[in-house]
Parts: sequence; structure tokens; C-alpha cells
Amino acid sequence: MIVDSAKTRTRRLPVSYVIHRFPGGRNWILGLLLGLVLLAGALPAITPGELARAEDDWLRAARSIREMRFGREAPDSTKDPSGSGLIGSEDGPWTTTLGSLSSKQSTCQSGWCRVIAALLDSARVARGDTVAVTMTGSFPALDLAVLMVLQAGGIEWKAVSSYGSSSWGATEAGASWPEMERHLHQEGLLSRRSLWFTPGGSNDRFSGLPFEKVYALERLMKGEPRAVHPGTLSQAVDLRRQAFGRWRNLAAYINVGGGHAAIGSNHFGRLADPGLMGENERLLAEGLEDSDGVTGLLQYYLMKGLPVIQFQAVHDLTEDWGLPHPPRELRSPAFLEDRP
Repeated sequence: MIVDSAKTRTRRLPVSYVIHRFPGGRNWILGLLLGLVLLAGALPAITPGELARAEDDWLRAARSIREMRFGREAPDSTKDPSGSGLIGSEDGPWTTTLGSLSSKQSTCQSGWCRVIAALLDSARVARGDTVAVTMTGSFPALDLAVLMVLQAGGIEWKAVSSYGSSSWGATEAGASWPEMERHLHQEGLLSRRSLWFTPGGSNDRFSGLPFEKVYALERLMKGEPRAVHPGTLSQAVDLRRQAFGRWRNLAAYINVGGGHAAIGSNHFGRLADPGLMGENERLLAEGLEDSDGVTGLLQYYLMKGLPVIQFQAVHDLTEDWGLPHPPRELRSPAFLEDRP
């Protein structure tokens, strides 16, 4: 469910109205200042200039990843029609579950920065706020878009990511999501990295994979000083909550992908609609409050009253926002109308 920003955005008030309605009606200076404060509250979370910068930064980051992976060669256009370099293989070393190539292709375009900016606006996130972010390797293009928008908009972020990816995501050796993060940070394109990196996959610990693959993946993780191995799904959820600090100090929570610590094991994350969660998702969370299974971060933060933005069911979001599918260029065309 995507909340219409027109319904949630602060209503603009003319300064003259504020002046005349100000108690006493005579202190026009204070009235003017109050009016400016109210007008400032109606500004978008991400200004047009910041959004343009975020898209440019996303394009630079995608091209840097492409060069890291392919050098001067072009990616396979049948799998990566926009030439992003952000599409992996179907069954690479970091593949932990099945995924849709079509969904991965749809994320490889700069227009997702506009979607993210609009959702942050609807959530009333502002410059200087802090948001919590969880990411997996399943949608590296979306991971990049979220971070580039937050970075361009002056919004602080605390992230915990996982290595595992569904098919066609960041599945390749040397090009997992944590390795992409490290590369972009070293290149000066990313201001910081995730606080911790966990295995991902089932229960955030590679559960269900063949022993030989688990052993090989854990060996690959040894080179990352920020890698941690939760013993249970509950520990994986607690690790992230501790990393993010007091929920009252956060302005929103954003999740990209189907990481089990985010969606939980009580089916909430699978049943909730993508985008900015609203009343339907809150009622669903209340209905599942006493259900069996581990409560994931999506349900936890929503029940606390925090704005929660979820990026799953990418096909639905692509259609809702009128993005090209599949994209043929990295830079998306201008939107013809406000969506959704």
C-alpha cells in the first residue's frame, strides 16, 4: 500500500493568513517568522536539486560497479538491458534463494530515486533526521538508490546489510552487496558503510543450504571485519535493533529485499503491501501481534508508530510509479504525471 503524499503532506498556509491570525494581530514580525516555519515544514523531504544530485550519484555508482565487474566490456544485454552491471547470475556463490530476473531488471534505472524521495516526503522525513535501513544483496540497484537519496538529502542513516541474494542479484564472488559497498566507499561515492554484515538467507544464517556451500560462504565472509553471525533469527533481529538505537530517535525505517530479520517468521512481511505502510498494514500487524514466530523489524517499528517503507513486490511498485519495464537506459525518462 502506498500512501498518497497529497493526503499526508503538510498543507501550505499563506504568510498573510498566519500574520492576521497570530494572537494579538499586531506582532507581524513574529507572525512572519511563524509563517516561514510553517512554510518550511511544507517543503519536500528531498528538494528538486537534491533529487537531481541523487540520480547523478546513482548513475556514477552504477557505472563504477559496472567497471569494477566488467572493465571495458559491456554486460550481457539480454540479462541486463539497461547495461547497469547490477545484474548477477541465477545461481552464483551468494545465491541463497530463487528470484525473478524481470524484477531485478526493473530496478536498474535512476527513476527509483524519485520514488524513494516521494515516499520519504510522504513519511515526513526531513534533512538532519536519522533513518534505519536494512538491505540484502537481492536488489543492489535499489540499495544504491536508497543510500544515494538519503546522502543527497542530508538524511543520516544507520544500516545493517546481509550477504545473501536471490537469483540475479548481487550473487557473484567479488561482487556481493558488502563488496559493492566497500568499493563505492573507497571510491568516495558512498559516505559510509553498513554497521554490520550478516549472512542472510533463511533465518539470516544460510539455513537450508548444502553444508559445502555454507562452509565456502563463511570462509568468504572472514575477510570482512564487520561480518557477524547471529545464532538465531531472534538474535538477528536484536542485532539490528541494537545497532539502530532507540526507535524514538529514528524518523523512519526502510527495508529493501526479503531479509528474514525484516519480514519475520510470522508472515507479516510477506503479507504487507510494498511502499509506505499505512492503516491496512497496521491492522495486519495488530492481528499478528500474538501469533507464533519471530516478529520482524517491519512489524516491530510499525507497531511503535514509526513510518515504515518496504521495497518488495517490485513489479507492483514499478507499475504504480510508471517506470519503464524493462528499462533500456540507466537514466529514467521524466515522469509524465505525479504518481501514485
